[in-house]
Formats: sequence, structure tokens, C-alpha cells
Amino acid sequence: MFCSPLRRAVETIAPYAEQADAEVTYLDDLMEAFIGEWEHLSFEEILASDEEIVERLRNQQAIWQHAPGGERLPEFRERVGRGVESALAARPEGNVLVVAHGGVINAFVGPLLGVDHEMFFLPENTSVNSLVVEGDRRRVRFLNDVLHLTDPHLFGDA
Repeated sequence: MFCSPLRRAVETIAPYAEQADAEVTYLDDLMEAFIGEWEHLSFEEILASDEEIVERLRNQQAIWQHAPGGERLPEFRERVGRGVESALAARPEGNVLVVAHGGVINAFVGPLLGVDHEMFFLPENTSVNSLVVEGDRRRVRFLNDVLHLTDPHLFGDA
């Protein structure tokens, strides 16, 4: 199992790792995008800082690349790709569990689907996003699955 070292990801994986008695490897490359001067501001404070940001949001346009001093999309995608690929290389057989953030998911999956912009969907918290790995090929199987939350009885007592 691999995880971002940011608190919300660590808190998400901890109960599962404990119950599975599994070791977690924390990778900095799986951290959410650095948003420069917006770090540690609330979403409301960010929106209040610039009317253009509000307008972008109203038009379903991503805003994070407009953060002053923030991490740019090409560098973010490269970092995330490096993190996911290192997790896959560490476990070449079987399933690989990666716990990360919505921006990280978009950064890795977007290029696989040919999506150029930074955020093309908003993953639900604790959603499952599945990829199939066949050699050097990565294929999206499923995005934003929350069945384990809506219908946990389907998964037995585990």
C-alpha cells in the first residue's frame, strides 16, 4: 500500500492498514498539488480573493493553476506520474493500493484519457478509482466508485 503523507490521506488509510496488518509506504510524490499563496487558506478565502476565480468556478473551469506561486500542471503531472509508477514498480504483480487526493487522481488519469485540463472530475472522498496495468500500458477501468460506501453489505463482513 502506498499513500500520500498528508494527514487526510494518512487518516484514510490507517484503519484499513491496521485491519489488514499491512505496511504503508508514504510517498511525497503522491501529495496534492502545491497551491502557493493559497496554501492554508479556506476555499471561501480563495474565492473572496479574486472575482475571476469565482467566475471560473461558475463556468466549471479549474482554478488551481491560477494560484500565485503554485505548482504548474506539467510539473505536477510529472511528479504524480513518478509516484504512481514507483508504486507499480515496487509491486509488479497483484493489486496495488494507492491512497491520494482528487488532484492527484486527475493528474494521473487525465493524460491516460487524453484530457488536457487539470481537473476534469471531482472524485468523491474515499472513492475507488481503478486502473488496469498491462506492461507499460495503463487503462482506466472505473472512476469515482463509491459502492463500498452506499452498499457496504455487498462486500461482506470484511
